[in-house]
Amino acid sequence: MESGEEDKIKTWEQYASKLVSFSSQYGTEGSSYSMKKIEGVPASMYQCGDHSSSTVFRTYGTWWSFLPYHKEYGPIGNSPKWFISKDFFVVELETPVYLTEIKLYESLSPGGLVRILVSDYKTEIPTKSISKWKTIWKGKPKAISPQQYRIFVPKIPKHSKRSIAAKYIRFEFNDSLCEYYHELDGIKFTGYEYSKGKKASDYLKKRIFSSVKVSVPRKMLENLKLEEKPAPPKPVEETTKPELQNYFEILPDEVISMILNFITDLNDLYQTRLVCSKFNNTIPLILLSQLNLQPYYKTVKGSHLEQILERSPALIKLNLSWCGINNYITSTSFESSLRHISNLTHLAIRNCPFIDDDALSHISTCCPNLVYLDAFHAGEGTTLLNLELIYPLVQLEYLDISSCSIKVSERVQIFNYLTNIKWFLAGGTVAYYNHELWSDILKNMIDNCSGVRGVNFWRHPHLRWFFEFVKTFGETLEYLDLGWCDINLTNPPGEIESWHTFLKDFSAATPNLKSLLLTAVRPEIKLETWKVISKNWPHLTQLDILGATEITFEGLVELLTGCKKLTFLDLSYVRSNDLNEDSFKMLQDMFPSCSIKSVMLDMMPKALDHENVDLYEVRQ
Repeated sequence: MESGEEDKIKTWEQYASKLVSFSSQYGTEGSSYSMKKIEGVPASMYQCGDHSSSTVFRTYGTWWSFLPYHKEYGPIGNSPKWFISKDFFVVELETPVYLTEIKLYESLSPGGLVRILVSDYKTEIPTKSISKWKTIWKGKPKAISPQQYRIFVPKIPKHSKRSIAAKYIRFEFNDSLCEYYHELDGIKFTGYEYSKGKKASDYLKKRIFSSVKVSVPRKMLENLKLEEKPAPPKPVEETTKPELQNYFEILPDEVISMILNFITDLNDLYQTRLVCSKFNNTIPLILLSQLNLQPYYKTVKGSHLEQILERSPALIKLNLSWCGINNYITSTSFESSLRHISNLTHLAIRNCPFIDDDALSHISTCCPNLVYLDAFHAGEGTTLLNLELIYPLVQLEYLDISSCSIKVSERVQIFNYLTNIKWFLAGGTVAYYNHELWSDILKNMIDNCSGVRGVNFWRHPHLRWFFEFVKTFGETLEYLDLGWCDINLTNPPGEIESWHTFLKDFSAATPNLKSLLLTAVRPEIKLETWKVISKNWPHLTQLDILGATEITFEGLVELLTGCKKLTFLDLSYVRSNDLNEDSFKMLQDMFPSCSIKSVMLDMMPKALDHENVDLYEVRQ
């Protein structure tokens, strides 16, 4: 901080003091790569590379959208072209300021920032009741070399510098063009100190007029005269009015509704209602079957939601992801809205802060026909959710509770009721009161379900019953995420002796597998193992073996030759004696249809020159 006397401007330099909310994270609470790492001074300043102290989102690139369950369910509703955000986080400043500069320190695979919003800070505002969000910068994602440290300095408009005192700042990202995980080292904020009752423009005026003397001749002031503008002529009343020809009157309501249904922007759609009573009555809500409200998360309130759903009796798919900030939607208003759409089959409530036990109970009561429920990070991870409240949703086929905080009784019975489940995603979910929950869930699925096609147990240790799970669902299994899991190769004792035996039996039992993520599981895969699994997995399209050992160039050629449908292969940080940057480039040239990720520690450039840091700043 630089401070001066009372008649001078006080300029503050500070880093994010607190993480308020976020959409996703690679790590978990208290672990490496978590969103909490964005707080404070950057830990690995100017050092390009993969650092456990960095902030990392869960996904990057476009390959995530090609997972088997994405292909089947797809996005809900249309999204306007201007909304391109995929992830976000909100940070709080210790001292509110009129921002003049923001520096985003990106340590790996930069280029994903697309929008910055700030809250208009005027009084002490509770964390979840921020008054308004105003956009101060927006851009498009860029494809930049991942092995590059970048200090990104977005250009803040002058009117934003002078009128918005920032306490909370929201950063939105689209990492679809990033070649690898986008890692953030920290954020530095610079601005004029906020003082109640004063604006930044007051400081600027004081600074300008104290240094420049302006004198106006008295005669010039006396000669200034205000000229009154003549009143506009009154309109001449017409004696005869031509008959208005409204050709929409001769069209059936169904045709008009179908035409207007091509309007993808919800704001434009509702502005169209104001054109005439005909449009208001035939606006395509009656025929609307899918609705995406995520792009309008800043403004959608409970009263708006109820009015929309009341006019949408045919709605079967609804996306409310990110909605409910500022307490705009509460559990009570959510219940009132759901009563109008009892036929709903697909519901997305990702990152909705109003989701609690009451909201889950309302969903089960008002939407008994749900087959798809995306509750990723619902309740923002701070609300403890009782999973037993969704037991009445017996038709569920897809359930995503990843990154949620849940509680379940000691006796797990969830799949005693949800017997139709096909896709169960629980990566990074924090479970309370039951430390053996995930092993018990596997056993519960084995005993009650049939035809399970995919599961996600990202970062869940000690998965017992895994072999029984594979034997039960091997024929139908298409997707399996065991990243950062601890797979016990001696369970049952003595049955598995090596990774070769495990992968041989596993690949033979899962002939329809399409996506396998073994991130940081560190399997030992030799040439003879590649020969077996390349024959057993003809449909494999995505494979992540980050950190695997005993990997050889010959074995990878065997894999890519046998698995002809493979489009994604992550070989980052594999341990090998004959793999280097040149051999990875050769592999990519030999198999151009497969995107090969090969970030290695020895490929990272050296730290930046601290004396010439400005050379690495990118201003836009």
